[in-house]
Amino acid sequence: MSVVPSVAADAAFVKSEPMPEGSKEVKGYDFNDGVNYKKLFESYACSGLQATSVGNAITEINRMIDCKLQPIPEEKAKGTNPNPGRPMTNCTIFLSYTSNLVSAGTREVIRYLVQHNMVSGKMV
Repeated sequence: MSVVPSVAADAAFVKSEPMPEGSKEVKGYDFNDGVNYKKLFESYACSGLQATSVGNAITEINRMIDCKLQPIPEEKAKGTNPNPGRPMTNCTIFLSYTSNLVSAGTREVIRYLVQHNMVSGKMV
């Protein structure tokens, strides 16, 4: 039987600390419950570091969409429309992306967002 070097054991066998109150449990989506895209995307918020970032982005995008769909306050409705020729909305959303996304097959997503007035401006 081989002996584990102490430096490796000290790094690997660290005593766990209790999680802070209110922490989310890391847990993935259970596909045995069927595919519910809303719940699947919500599960990203507690599926690990990168998925959590995606989950946070989804939450923020949903907040922007909700704001955009709210009625425009009177004081804002009297202002100048920053997007002439497009309906005035309650939220300005900029889309920024790198040119490789256009050639990577996501140009249809970008086109859809612009075509359906889901973004106010874009920057490449």
